[in-house]
Amino acid sequence: LKRKFMAGESDGRPRKHKIGDINVPSCADGFNHIRSQFGSDGDDEKKDDSESLTVTPSNAETMAKIIIDIFMSKLVDFSAVLKIAEVVAAETSDRVVIVCYMGSVHTRAIEEFYCQKMGFKKKEFVGQLNWEEGEARALHLSQSLWDFQKLF
Repeated sequence: LKRKFMAGESDGRPRKHKIGDINVPSCADGFNHIRSQFGSDGDDEKKDDSESLTVTPSNAETMAKIIIDIFMSKLVDFSAVLKIAEVVAAETSDRVVIVCYMGSVHTRAIEEFYCQKMGFKKKEFVGQLNWEEGEARALHLSQSLWDFQKLF
């Protein structure tokens, strides 16, 4: 993706952006930049309402959206981990199959947590990580997912 161009529009005419040239600051740097745009120096004194109403510069707004998106993405991962833990804890058998139908970033995060940190065994990966442009996103289930006994 970094090597390709992403089409955009500026003043009604097409423009291309090279994704690889876009630099995203660290979370701390981005948050500090957002605070600086509001004139916050860490002083928590109450200000007059007329002083506190400001227009947010577009780069600070963009950084805030990036931070919120990252937080929401991690929240999805955390919620999935908790739900899986709830289901596994309620199961009386030690033979549990977990199937997650999510994007690859989320499934990797969940797999990393359960397999690398918690010691679960990954038996099978179903899906595809790299897709050609225009390729149908169909999921073909293997025989072991039609009969879970084949996984044990």
